[in-house]
Amino acid sequence: MIIPWLRGFQDWKVAPLTWALILTNLFIFLMTYEASRSNQQFISQREIVLTGRLYDQYLAEDIKTKTNEELILLGSRALRDPVFIESAQDFKFSGDAVAIQQWKQELEKFRNDFQKKKSHLYGLLTEGKRPLTWITYQFMHAGWVHLLSNMFLLLLFGAAFESRVGSDQLIVTYLLSGLAGGFGFLWLGGHSLAPMVGASGSLSGVMAAYAVAETRKRVGFFYFLSPIEGYYGLIHLPTWFIFPLCFVADLASYLSTPAELGAGVAYAAHLGGVACGTGLGLFYRFVWRKKRDVAFEVAGVVE
Repeated sequence: MIIPWLRGFQDWKVAPLTWALILTNLFIFLMTYEASRSNQQFISQREIVLTGRLYDQYLAEDIKTKTNEELILLGSRALRDPVFIESAQDFKFSGDAVAIQQWKQELEKFRNDFQKKKSHLYGLLTEGKRPLTWITYQFMHAGWVHLLSNMFLLLLFGAAFESRVGSDQLIVTYLLSGLAGGFGFLWLGGHSLAPMVGASGSLSGVMAAYAVAETRKRVGFFYFLSPIEGYYGLIHLPTWFIFPLCFVADLASYLSTPAELGAGVAYAAHLGGVACGTGLGLFYRFVWRKKRDVAFEVAGVVE
């Protein structure tokens, strides 16, 4: 295991905005988190096969008889298609009328329960019809592990980036990268009934921006192979090592995830955040920093 350690944990005096972002994420999580309820589980294997069969009729692609495996893939794809979910109640399906009617009732109950969830109200939906959700989704998380893993990295990268370029630039990078992550989700992620929540797109942008804006040739990384002395500790590696360590897996996962199955992680949002953060990092390093140094020189300030 190896993780970027950068400048380590910084207290609020060194990185006040980083801590403010962490506390905001925590507060919103506590206000919006809803534990999964068993009665919101709609799909058994039998139901997903039926969903695939009905979706096949909806798409009018029934050229040949499909296997159960193919129907499961179609059923998974159907549940990510908001247009199909909206129109299923009025569509005239052929087959066992009793089973189809029961399926429609279960689907409608699932849909109504799902729309009442706070993640649906404040998360970013494929349709993107509510402008405020482009901001609110960046501060929501699906669970404690999701929240804590993101906040751990934000504490490392946010503090290092804030001390490098300042608080104003950190909040701009966080929000713009979140917007770019949203565009990545909508453009590359395909249609999905489930909303996107999480700071991962914003965080990916901050991480990429730091990797580009940091002028030191090497930064600290913590490695752990074993609790035996000599097999763990701090090493210094080139700054660019952050990119393959943190983002290559996102790209590989995005390219290797079948569209029919989707993914629990919005890899497309990560990639959108990385693209935005890289551009902002280049700006901070080669444009903003030079203008700031000139202003300091004119004012007689020595950094």
